Amino acid sequence: MMVIFAFSQLALADDLNIVSNAEGIIKAFRFIITNCHCEPFGATLNIPKCTLFSYAGADYLNSVISYNDIPMSVKRLDDGVRLLGSPIGSDSFCESFCNKVIDEIALDLNRLSFLDNNQDAYILLRSCYIPKIFHLLRTVPPSIMTNPCARFDKLIMDTFLQLLKGDVSTMSLSAIHETKMRLMLPIRLGGFGLTNTSVIRHAAFVGSFAQSLKGMCSISSTCGHPLSAVFNTLESKNNLIPNLCAFTDAYDLCINIVAKGIKDTAAIKGFISNHQTSLPCDFTEELQSDKESVIPTLSAMKFKSFFNLQKQISKLIHISTLADFLSDDTVSKDSKVRVLSCSGTAAGSFLTAIPSSPDLSLNTLEFTTICLYRLGLCLPLQNTLSDFQCQCGNIHESFTSLCNCHYNGSKFAYHRHNVVRNSLAKILKKDCNFVIDLEPMAFDQNFDSTRKRNDIKVYNFPEYDQKGNIISRGEVHIDVSVTNPLSLSYTSKSIKRGSAVKTRENKKINGPAAVSIKYPDSFVPAVFDSFGLMGPHFYKFIQNLSSNTVYTSIGDYSLSKVEFTLAKNAYQQQFTQKLSIALCRGQSAFLNGIISHVRSKFLSIFQDKPDKSLYKTLKIIGSQERFSSSLSQFSL
Repeated sequence: MMVIFAFSQLALADDLNIVSNAEGIIKAFRFIITNCHCEPFGATLNIPKCTLFSYAGADYLNSVISYNDIPMSVKRLDDGVRLLGSPIGSDSFCESFCNKVIDEIALDLNRLSFLDNNQDAYILLRSCYIPKIFHLLRTVPPSIMTNPCARFDKLIMDTFLQLLKGDVSTMSLSAIHETKMRLMLPIRLGGFGLTNTSVIRHAAFVGSFAQSLKGMCSISSTCGHPLSAVFNTLESKNNLIPNLCAFTDAYDLCINIVAKGIKDTAAIKGFISNHQTSLPCDFTEELQSDKESVIPTLSAMKFKSFFNLQKQISKLIHISTLADFLSDDTVSKDSKVRVLSCSGTAAGSFLTAIPSSPDLSLNTLEFTTICLYRLGLCLPLQNTLSDFQCQCGNIHESFTSLCNCHYNGSKFAYHRHNVVRNSLAKILKKDCNFVIDLEPMAFDQNFDSTRKRNDIKVYNFPEYDQKGNIISRGEVHIDVSVTNPLSLSYTSKSIKRGSAVKTRENKKINGPAAVSIKYPDSFVPAVFDSFGLMGPHFYKFIQNLSSNTVYTSIGDYSLSKVEFTLAKNAYQQQFTQKLSIALCRGQSAFLNGIISHVRSKFLSIFQDKPDKSLYKTLKIIGSQERFSSSLSQFSL
């Protein structure tokens, strides 16, 4: 920004925008014509691309600026103008401009269906297409963005459900509302990170002004611009121009949003198990009770630029959305448990993974199955089951009950367990260079069912002090387990996030395999729930493993505290993503295997010889690390 004579100019690269009255515009144009001929080396004036605009319209421009002053080849715009990618002008022009941007995005979104992998399509949708209108949210008044945002949100939701082969027409209104809420919530709050632009547009607009209002006040006061008087009366909200009126209205709304969000944060903590409160999650962080510490006053904004205000307000908006959902008595317990588990530690890591290697990749069926499972929607071929009758002879009341049946769930839960176990073993051996011992195949003819063996033994695992010195070494015994939080034994009690994991952890810790282990050796229960929530004991182990890997990697070199934290977090993210991907593979095989098992007739051998069913299932699904997703493997 610069101030020249009686007008202001904004220059970005080869684009120059000048704001002034008619006399100032004429002087600026003559100055450019006279002094800016830099051929053949510099910039030149392209008159056919120049435009004039005033909120008063083209007729007003022609009355105050003649063709002698500025030639006819410079277009006089009547309705609005584009400035740095954003519209300025009448409400109809701005809304039409935004709709055209969404039209262009819609054309690109149609091409996502041609991608071979839905995981790739999701990453492009979340990281590339949704941010395309963020600059409009921050520069166009929220009232104008109402319809474009609603249209854009529906477009994003429909595109993602189309990738998942989900049919909205067959869903109830409550299911549509829940699905939309889940898709738009951040990943750390149990959603899919497909931003709901309709609910954050006020926060975006206020955040933009909070970042730039100081500069606008400084420029207007320096050049004696008439807007300086307007900024001085900003608090009283008198004689404001349209955009400043939109800002003050959005500011008032955001104050109420912040107050409600802080209140809802405390309410949500009641749904979290005590052992989970120390784990990283947006709504378990301590928030200050004073709303002015979150959103600054108008007076403060004129003298200081505030960054990340949009992020802070948006976080509280999402917290309030989640709190309203959890406190709604019409929502089923299963839906609440599903959302809480998906918001747990590392539960959504697979959604943030870039498929750059096989360990971080899911095929289309695996990704689709897990997304539908997290949303509580009908899985592929699930609607082909006329009833939930399985080999045990019972008709189960729900698909969840069918999965928990010993004659169905246990067969494929074994494979899910092995996929997660093998992924963890690979991390320990190849990524961290530990010597490990993996349990032998449990289902051989000489297997003694009375013996209990842990899944992985890690030899010579170091324990470091704060300075990076080794204080002890010992063996780490790891027992992998995956539990279903939707089991009746958990949902029949009060709804608490992490209760299923906590119960399974306590059972493992108090079991004979753990009690017999003495210091310096240690026992780690690697417990997950079927939605990906990671138990606190195992999460702490992953943190220690990340630190140990950094200490081992740097050798004699020293890192600053910031560098060490960055390196540790990078390893930790990599490990949790790989484990999350492995759990998704195993859970996809588990769900699709059960559906196909019930539909098939040739597997009736399980009913005749249940004692050998696990061994035969192993032969059917194979011992390969990655389960083939073809449903024809199980169906006739």
